[in-house]
Amino acid sequence: DIVNNRSEEELARIFAQYGELETTWKIAACIARARAAEPIMTTAQLVDAVAPCTPKRDESKFLTKLFQSLRIEVNGEMEALKMALEHFKFLTKNTCLSIEFKLCFCKFFCKEIFMNISPVCKTSVSFPFLVSVFL
Repeated sequence: DIVNNRSEEELARIFAQYGELETTWKIAACIARARAAEPIMTTAQLVDAVAPCTPKRDESKFLTKLFQSLRIEVNGEMEALKMALEHFKFLTKNTCLSIEFKLCFCKFFCKEIFMNISPVCKTSVSFPFLVSVFL
């Protein structure tokens, strides 16, 4: 359980890296204080825990980024993306096709990554995100 067991430093890294949040050390400290009293078991408890450092003007955006960062960590989405890119890198080195196309990885509430990969052949890959190939 990430919220209840990770160190403050690790939580701050997750929020900065995957949520691009500011003052992540404050967010991690709020969570640590709340979980010291009792484990955080629901999303409502997490929202309450971070309330002191939630900007009132952009509350929805802040919470979206917070939960996005936790989702990316829980699902291992960056590791899956790295695996997919390594797979396509391998294909580019081991094919004799001379086709140029763009490979687009998209994830809801996640950064979009566009890469030109040449040459490569089409393949079916099973990862927790949408893969689109544009010729």
